[in-house]
Amino acid sequence: MLAPRSLRKAAVPPSLLSDPSPGSLQPTRLAVHVNAAGSSCSAYLASGCRVYKIEIAMEGEMLSKGKESLLIPINAEVAVARELCKCIDIYDQDIHVRSLRTLWYPSSFSFAQCMPQVNESGSMLAIAEGSQLSIWDLRTSNNGGCVHRISGPIGGIIYSVCSSPSGPIAVGGTDRTVTIYDPRRWSALSRWVGCSKYEITGLSFSSVDESFIYVQGVDYEITCGLWKGNERAFSFRGDSKWLGFSKCANTDVVAGWCESGSVFVADVRQDCLSVIG
Repeated sequence: MLAPRSLRKAAVPPSLLSDPSPGSLQPTRLAVHVNAAGSSCSAYLASGCRVYKIEIAMEGEMLSKGKESLLIPINAEVAVARELCKCIDIYDQDIHVRSLRTLWYPSSFSFAQCMPQVNESGSMLAIAEGSQLSIWDLRTSNNGGCVHRISGPIGGIIYSVCSSPSGPIAVGGTDRTVTIYDPRRWSALSRWVGCSKYEITGLSFSSVDESFIYVQGVDYEITCGLWKGNERAFSFRGDSKWLGFSKCANTDVVAGWCESGSVFVADVRQDCLSVIG
C-alpha cells in the first residue's frame, strides 16, 4: 500500500508573483523535479509568458493526519530564482516535426509509454478531445495519423489522460470517473466511479506501484487510490483551487499549485507493512 511520508506547503512570495494568470479546467502549468538525493524539490510555475522556479526542502518526515485527509501543513522555506486551435504540434527538441489535426478541441495528451502494437518508444500519442480518446501513430500519415478512437461519457468531456509504463491508459473528466483502458484490445479494464467530488482535471499513475493512481479534482483535493479495487488510500487538500498539478517522472512526489500562491508537495513511499486486497 502507498502511504505519504511528508506533505509540505511553500508560499510563492507576492513580490515574485503577485497576480498569477487565471487558472483553467486543465491546470497544466506546474512541473516538479526532485534531485538525486531526494533532499529538495524544484517547482516550475508558468504564469503569463514567464516561468518561475522555487526550491523546496524535502528532508525529514512531515505529516499530520486528519479525519478524512491529510491536514494542511505550515509553510516550508523556499529559495526563489529569478489553445484554442484543434491541433497538436510535435517537436523533436526545437525542430517542428509534424502537426496532428483533431476533430475536437484537445484538452490533454500523453505519449503512450508501452504499446503492444509497436516497438519504438514515444511513437504513439493518446489525446483527449471532447468526449473521445484518440490514439495517434506518429510514424504514419494515413488518416492524419489517427489509428483509433474511443467514445467516452455521452455528453461529457475528457479533461485528462495519462499512460502507465506497463501500457494501461487512464482518462477522467466531467463524469468524475477514472476509466482505465487496455491498449491491446482498447477495452475498459476498470472504472473507478465517483473517486472525485468534482470534475477530474489531472491524472498520474504511481511510479512506485502502478496499481495506484493520483486523481486531481477541479476544486482543491488530490486523491490517491487503487484503481483495480476502487479503493482510496489517502488524499490531501490545498487551501484554494488548483492552478497546476504535477508528479515527478520516476518517483512519487506530487505537487499542486493553488490560487492563493501556495505550493503543496507530497512525498509518497510504499508502506510495506500494509497490503490492500
